[in-house]
Amino acid sequence: MKNTRSLKWQKILWSVVIVFALTLVAYIKYSKSDSIIAFGIYPYVLEPYVIISSLAIALFRIFRIISNESFLYIFAATVSVYIGSMGVYLNSTGETKMNIIIQGLFCLNILMAIFIFFDVFKKREAS
Repeated sequence: MKNTRSLKWQKILWSVVIVFALTLVAYIKYSKSDSIIAFGIYPYVLEPYVIISSLAIALFRIFRIISNESFLYIFAATVSVYIGSMGVYLNSTGETKMNIIIQGLFCLNILMAIFIFFDVFKKREAS
């Protein structure tokens, strides 16, 4: 049981490393270009894809197609919490305010990640 728990934390760590590596690559790409599209638009573009894929992965988990210890499941939660928190942060600190529906979708991403992480770390009863 202890080994399984440590592997969950290891999967979370690797998913965080992958997310931040992709963020760094996107930041470098957008900072070197002379495009009007700034790095701050990054969460707004990715948000619909992240929420749809997270919902699909959660449905796979509900129907027991994937396990709660799957790397894909944990990675979906990490990306959801990252995009959700980044979107809420950029929307609350920026000069331009987005629609309340977009803010709600970012909050839905955070709630989706909470649901997934709760499922990953809930105690299993002995059967």
